Amino acid sequence: MNNLVRALFFNSFRIIFNYFSWMIRYSTNKDKYPIEVRYTRLRKLIKKVNSGLKIDISVNGLENLPKDQKVCFFSNHLNVADPIIFIEVLDTPTTFVAKKEIKKYPFAGRCVSAIDGEFLDRHDLKKGLKSMMRVEKDMRIGDKNWLIFPEGTRNKDSKALLRDFHYGSFKAPMKAGVPIVPCALYGSQRILFFKPHLKRIPVHLEIGKPLYKEEYQNMKSQEVASIIQSRVQELLSYRARKINRDEMIKMMKDKYKEKY
Repeated sequence: MNNLVRALFFNSFRIIFNYFSWMIRYSTNKDKYPIEVRYTRLRKLIKKVNSGLKIDISVNGLENLPKDQKVCFFSNHLNVADPIIFIEVLDTPTTFVAKKEIKKYPFAGRCVSAIDGEFLDRHDLKKGLKSMMRVEKDMRIGDKNWLIFPEGTRNKDSKALLRDFHYGSFKAPMKAGVPIVPCALYGSQRILFFKPHLKRIPVHLEIGKPLYKEEYQNMKSQEVASIIQSRVQELLSYRARKINRDEMIKMMKDKYKEKY
């Protein structure tokens, strides 16, 4: 059964119930509900949906995260479902920058709004700058983590090298002075695609060591972008892909092919 169809079939009532019971309320009256309350509720729902999609998430590197600071994660991007992997893994409220088109999607748009996410207009420079200024301002408050996909769009070839990171996306965390955390995600490209032979979908998240303000304060955003891209590529090539491949081989045995 197609994973999307399977998810809708097993989770349709749950999604509809949550959408009308709290999601609309949380996304339109955010000031009445603490971010911790909204995030916990959304995370609980996402765990149920991921379970319906039969996603098995493994993660390395949580110990790299500072315990007394909020951070900005920078990750490669393989699938529209990538943010829900981070939300399930991270118990600290974490939101993200999404393309403005997502706002039109009833469920996804409400999810982003419910956790104070930012919708970015990639085709209007002026509006895009205003969005990132709001992100910077929120980072200074420090009540949540942020997640940014600096490639700017999904990389449809999961085996290819990373697309060039947009250095402009690093300006907000650098001005706010928050730790910048490189992350590598692999396996999420299989989510929502027709793979009837997969009983489970292994997804691996690798979290690297942060680049702190003291390290980047005298750098330009182009330099930071280059450093983080190199670190993400290293985590992806030598850690995330290998671990995920081993999981696939273990699960499928002699039926495994690299295209999966």
